[in-house]
Amino acid sequence: MVEQKTSISPRISRREVLKLGSYSLAALVAASCTRMGRQVLATLTPDTSAAPTQRPTLEPTESPTLVPPTPALTLEQQAAVAEYAPTLQAELGSKYANAYGINQKDIKLHKQILGGKYAFQVTEQGDPIAMLNEEGKWEDVPLKYLAQPFGMVMGSDTRENFSDVQWQKILVNNFTRATISPGLEWFESELTKGNIDFTRVHDQVDHLKAEGITDFVGHPLIDQRGLPDWLVNGNFSKEDLQKIMKNRIEQAIIQNPDIDMWVVINEPYLPPSINPDRSHDIFYKAWGSYDYITEAFQIARDISIREKRDVTLIFNDGDNHYAAGQTSESSRKIVKMLKDKNLIDYVGMQMHIGEWEKNAYETWMRDNISNEFQYYNDLNVPILITEISYYPSEEAKKLSDVEFNNRLAMIFKDIAGFAIDAGVKGMSYWDMTDYYEVDRNNEYTMFDKNGKPKKAFYEVRRAFFDRLLNN
Repeated sequence: MVEQKTSISPRISRREVLKLGSYSLAALVAASCTRMGRQVLATLTPDTSAAPTQRPTLEPTESPTLVPPTPALTLEQQAAVAEYAPTLQAELGSKYANAYGINQKDIKLHKQILGGKYAFQVTEQGDPIAMLNEEGKWEDVPLKYLAQPFGMVMGSDTRENFSDVQWQKILVNNFTRATISPGLEWFESELTKGNIDFTRVHDQVDHLKAEGITDFVGHPLIDQRGLPDWLVNGNFSKEDLQKIMKNRIEQAIIQNPDIDMWVVINEPYLPPSINPDRSHDIFYKAWGSYDYITEAFQIARDISIREKRDVTLIFNDGDNHYAAGQTSESSRKIVKMLKDKNLIDYVGMQMHIGEWEKNAYETWMRDNISNEFQYYNDLNVPILITEISYYPSEEAKKLSDVEFNNRLAMIFKDIAGFAIDAGVKGMSYWDMTDYYEVDRNNEYTMFDKNGKPKKAFYEVRRAFFDRLLNN
């Protein structure tokens, strides 16, 4: 999560659209009937010089002629004949009009074909409203399909009520990855030493798998601000902590076989001069350095090999997405250390856009995010954006609803564009709706408290669509 500033230093693989085969069923049947009908028996002519019992010979038949195949429908033809159901048109148009504050009757659509592969219903402003699916039918445009041509996976966390039908619909329609945090945090899964219980994690995974989600991130194995009281107050030696850490990592990975992506370390130690809330890391104090992070990743890697599982390992931190961020320097140092030992698979940038002053995003972050992406690309460590959200400044909170949503949409569209251009491998949002976090943490997302998409959602879609259009 975002820390308060103490100082300021400062393709779609999308399921390919339906393509008919080279031969239609009618053509194949006609061809078969032609072959059978052309086998004509020759006229038998008696040979008086031969014995009367001699068997007659058959004249050779003509070679059968195939009926030319019926040409496959082009994508343009499919888009032309596919019905855009009035009920769907009304539903999608209403959501779009509500997000942009316009009259639904003023929405004018045209069909647009991209690269001979994808067909969309597009507004005059260039926003995709519906797409043609593999069954030749129009449907909503899910984020996950727009992201696939760029090799990116879209996700969200499960801190909201994962069994809520509305939440599920948003998740399943737009995302393929779920980040599991509730029930996995150390203080919750091992409330007393040795009594480990991941029941809540299993419930979430089982429920979401039944809804079609199969890609899970375990978040986190170790977070120095999410430790149980018995561990924080236990006055353990370094040797004790090594054993405790090993058991924690082993049990979490082994007991959760459906989770194959793990945030091994989240938000580690920072000096009190930078962030006093993160200066109490008991592991950092015992080791006297970040070397405990290397040991944790090595344990996780060894378990993966031993259990013959393809487990990917993530280092995750907040405020490491721009040069003046509180953790940018330490994040670079830790990732380089892990990369040198071949222990890291992804660096996680939380991307909580926290504004501690008016227009902090423009002043400090906007022109620097791509530079941080480039550093890790040069290091050859793939990037995941893991917890996107927006914490507005006091000035931003005074904006009108329209102005505020325009600002949110601008920031989220920027982030999506920077990520696409840098080849980021995944983007996950920290909560999908404003239902919980606005009142609790002043944190804003792409969907309002009622689960309706905001302008930010459509602008993120637009970031992907524009790049598909220009490729």
